[in-house]
Amino acid sequence: MAGEVKSLALTTAESTQTISTTLDELNEHVSAVVEIMSGMSAAIADIDVTTARAQTMTAEQATTLTALTEQVSAAIRRLDELTV
Repeated sequence: MAGEVKSLALTTAESTQTISTTLDELNEHVSAVVEIMSGMSAAIADIDVTTARAQTMTAEQATTLTALTEQVSAAIRRLDELTV
């Protein structure tokens, strides 16, 4: 009976070590995933900033184009008035 208890204790110790090693490996993988996700989050934030800048520039270009169109239309109207 003592041999069985000793064998059971040894098996329990080995299993505990295996579980501990597995948990350590899982923690390393979780840390790696967290680091990757942090990098992805930073990249997404950069994309958001760039998108906002692009939207602002597009709006400014639209405003400029509208103003230029109005100026060209006014110039054409003045030329038409001169030729009539």
